[in-house]
Formats: sequence, structure tokens, C-alpha cells
Amino acid sequence: MPRLSKEFQPEMAQHFDLLVAMHAHGCNIQMIDAALDYGCDLILLPCCVIHEPIVPPPGVHWIQWLVEYVIDKGFIVEPFRLNFKGQNIGIYARNER
Repeated sequence: MPRLSKEFQPEMAQHFDLLVAMHAHGCNIQMIDAALDYGCDLILLPCCVIHEPIVPPPGVHWIQWLVEYVIDKGFIVEPFRLNFKGQNIGIYARNER
């Protein structure tokens, strides 16, 4: 698969079975919504809430809130950890559409 070197636009998801969001500042929510709209599965490796259109309420951790957002959209969520220190939490979201 060739690398796409441009900003993510939701319609880019229409030809894929799986989307991967790595350190996706400002487009995690867009990728979740696009995966839902186009029937894709999604792997999120979220780091922070910078430039996202919506944010968690005070006192709620960004990753937990993101998992809840994905579940509310109807995905089956399988969290995982990678074997290094730092932000090593990933979310596999399986689209059941």
C-alpha cells in the first residue's frame, strides 16, 4: 500500500478495510467517525487530545474517554499494550457493520 502524505480527510477511508491512527493529532475523532461511515476496522495509538474537535470532561482520562466514544459508536473494542515504556496503549476497534 503506498503511503499517503497528506492530511486525513474522512472520504479517504472509503477504500480501506483497516485504518491505523498513530499519533494522530486532531484527527482521532475523524478517523473513528470515518471508520464507522465506511465500515472499516480501526487501530488507534492515541497520545493526547491536541487539536481534537471534542475533549473529555475534566477528571476523565483522554484514553478512557476515547474508548467510551468508540464503544458508543458501536465498535467492539480490544485494548492492547505494546512492549515499550511511554504511551504504549492501543485500541483495536472492530466494526461490526
